[in-house]
Amino acid sequence: MLLRCLVISACLFLQGCQSSRDRPRLIPVKMSIGRGLGFLPVYLSHQLGLYKKYGLVVSLEDAASSTTKTTQALLGGSADVAGGIFEQTLSTALQGHTITSFVTLMDGDFRALIVAPAKSNRIRRIEDLKGTVVGVSSLGSPNQFLLTSIATRHGVPQKSISIAAVGSFTLAVAALERNKVDAAVLSGSGISLLQKRHPEARLLVDARTAEGMREAFGVDRYPTTVLYSSATWLAANKDTARRVAQATLEGLRWIQQHSPEEIARHLPEAVRTEPEADREGVRGLQANFSRDGVMSIEQASAVKRAFIALPENTGVRNVDASKTFTNEFVAKQAEQ
Repeated sequence: MLLRCLVISACLFLQGCQSSRDRPRLIPVKMSIGRGLGFLPVYLSHQLGLYKKYGLVVSLEDAASSTTKTTQALLGGSADVAGGIFEQTLSTALQGHTITSFVTLMDGDFRALIVAPAKSNRIRRIEDLKGTVVGVSSLGSPNQFLLTSIATRHGVPQKSISIAAVGSFTLAVAALERNKVDAAVLSGSGISLLQKRHPEARLLVDARTAEGMREAFGVDRYPTTVLYSSATWLAANKDTARRVAQATLEGLRWIQQHSPEEIARHLPEAVRTEPEADREGVRGLQANFSRDGVMSIEQASAVKRAFIALPENTGVRNVDASKTFTNEFVAKQAEQ
């Protein structure tokens, strides 16, 4: 009987070893993304198991309100892939580094410049921002670039506006409600939350719309959130990059196929505000998510033109926009 038990145990052990060998190994990917609805396709692909479906185990690092930190994580080697704003491929080039966008998440915007409810009667135009304090998520962030671009296009000197870091979502809304700032750049659910509480709050520029996009950047369509990595990592990990891209594309398709109510139920805790505001935030952005993850040279060039419109970015004039992105990984089906 003892011998029989030992034989059975040995067989089970060998069977377990065999099944372990047969089971495909999941490829680890370290990903750092900004906190916001602009990165919803990544959150969903992670939460719905789409990365695992494509043979990946993705660890997400939340870079809070600063997408510039995602670039720092990438350049510092603590992340393989980063989620940020496409403009950062250009600003990083100014610093002598190269990063390449390989999945476009949004080909529209997710932000708005809003006046504090108590100041809506005094600040009616962008020109009225002279001498005011305007809040952005963090200093040096893409939100600050949006504000600077808007002000410059309307002849408002940068030095005439004081910039304050107020965080994002409920923190930024609270800063407006408590008059810590005169206006602020809000995004996603933060916009709908403030509008719900204060219908009188004035939207100076709503970059989620084509009209607002022209106000901000002088174009009708403008890619914002993307996934990017270093050219070195992409070249050495083509299959992994393709799997990341294809899984994220499934997340983008899921967004287009479901209602704002269904999507809002899957929001991660970090970007939730209030249920109604979250639903409206998703509703306001749904049409701005990319349908195919592709970046065109026209889109990349539009971002470059807006970027070099600011005097401090004139060095980007020499950057080849075609080198800032690739569609190689969204155009081919990954092997699962």
